[in-house]
Amino acid sequence: MATPVYIISGFLGSGKTTLLNHVLRHIPLGLKVAIIVNEFGAISIDGSIIEHEGYSVKEITNGCICCTLRRELTRGLVDIVYDTKPDLVIIETTGLSIPEDVARDMKVEELKDRVRCQDIIVLINAPRYLEMQSKYMIVNAQMDGATKIVLNKVDLADEDLLIKTRQRVNEVKPAGASLLESSYGEVDLDRLFSGFNPRAAAREEDTPSPAGHDEDHDHDHGDSTDKFASFSLKRVEALAYADVIAFFKAKGDCLVRAKGIIETELGNKLVQYSSNGLDVSDYAKDQAGAELVFITLKGDEDMAKAGVTEYFGWNEGIGVQNPQ
Repeated sequence: MATPVYIISGFLGSGKTTLLNHVLRHIPLGLKVAIIVNEFGAISIDGSIIEHEGYSVKEITNGCICCTLRRELTRGLVDIVYDTKPDLVIIETTGLSIPEDVARDMKVEELKDRVRCQDIIVLINAPRYLEMQSKYMIVNAQMDGATKIVLNKVDLADEDLLIKTRQRVNEVKPAGASLLESSYGEVDLDRLFSGFNPRAAAREEDTPSPAGHDEDHDHDHGDSTDKFASFSLKRVEALAYADVIAFFKAKGDCLVRAKGIIETELGNKLVQYSSNGLDVSDYAKDQAGAELVFITLKGDEDMAKAGVTEYFGWNEGIGVQNPQ
């Protein structure tokens, strides 16, 4: 019996973790769920903010599971299926992955007849999609093979922009993929997942593969991980809240994405920066010091690191990871 796997993907800042938390809050009681979280940076931030109490979570960091960390994904799925025996698995990919490639890698011999990709769910950042898809080829490439496209953050886009965005997404997405819309990742699970009956899905061996899936796909990422760099900051001391705001105001233009959990004089904060701007919210769990991950275009990381040093000081910096 093959365990159904649902892939949640989408470009940096599209709202994948928010959607995953929504799913975990509303998933039927009694289902045994395993979660795999992949992050491009060396520190796992999403693993800390996912509401995973009662669920099995495996974190894969410092690269992308559709290219440099493919074997780690295979080993992780093997361990989960054999040890945890879940009713379903949810994979949250890094924002720089090609989810169709992740689905293809589930067909390796070790996983044959053990797992089945049931849905590829791709989030689109509604207010920024038109801008991002013209700037980064990967934004549209991520829709290849998708079964569901979620136009997220529609509350942040005016109606004229939404009309243009819907039109463009419909031009790009696979013909068989459903288009859903949401704010804060709030999508009805019956619409988000195929029938949302994971136990039944696991028995349906003749269920078609995700739309447009090609087993001979050659992992051509275009402008995926090869054009991006990541570095992380780990500090034992708290940060001044004003310095955090000042850093992103001064250096935001050289960042593609940033996320972290920090201790400040105003309490612990979850910090998220994307094309939508800076979002800072209260973080209820214990946090001493600061852990931040930054993603830039290659060539911009030195400027961003200089800004981190200027505003935060450099304490136990992990450094830049340039993917192979």
